[in-house]
Amino acid sequence: MKVAVKRFVLDTSVTVAWFLEDESTAFTEGVLDLIAAGAQALAPAIWPFEVADALLLAERRKRITVAQVTELLGRILQLPVSVESVEPDIAFKCCRSRVSRSLRNTVLLTWSLLCGTVFPWPLWTTSCGKLLGHPASP
Repeated sequence: MKVAVKRFVLDTSVTVAWFLEDESTAFTEGVLDLIAAGAQALAPAIWPFEVADALLLAERRKRITVAQVTELLGRILQLPVSVESVEPDIAFKCCRSRVSRSLRNTVLLTWSLLCGTVFPWPLWTTSCGKLLGHPASP
């Protein structure tokens, strides 16, 4: 990663890509390198549920085994990711906002955009293949 980032919002798609070989890219590995270099990763309260769901779905589709799910969950727990919570009134306010209506994106992206107005942290996501909310974004 050539972008100097000290803290960022971590998207589930990036996290899961670290553990599913066919989804791993130079981009997702670069985000992992940022964490290894000391960048602070922040995730919303829904992140652990989304990661667990993605791994269980991968197991159901025979992409990984039950034993691998257990092992991967243990590895993910070791990641230095700060999982934040959000009060329902803030989440609901965000859903009613113009940004939410115009983007029609996930709760995670909505939450991340809200946090981007409070905390100027970029969002790393594989869904659009770039860093959102960061001036140095390609």
